Amino acid sequence: PCVPKDFGDFRITRKYREGTYHITVVNPDKVEKGVIKMMVNGSEVAGNVIPYEKGRADYDVTVTMG
Repeated sequence: PCVPKDFGDFRITRKYREGTYHITVVNPDKVEKGVIKMMVNGSEVAGNVIPYEKGRADYDVTVTMG
């Protein structure tokens, strides 16, 4: 994401194909862009792509900017 530095943390819900993605973005260092960590369903994933799991209806995603 790219946001103003004082935008703060935020949440969005996005339906895509068969899944619903509950995405929380945290920005502890108040940066405008960059991702240092992404957690999907409690596990850290490399990169910035949410892995698809056949049959999964809900995804809980936390993105930490930095």
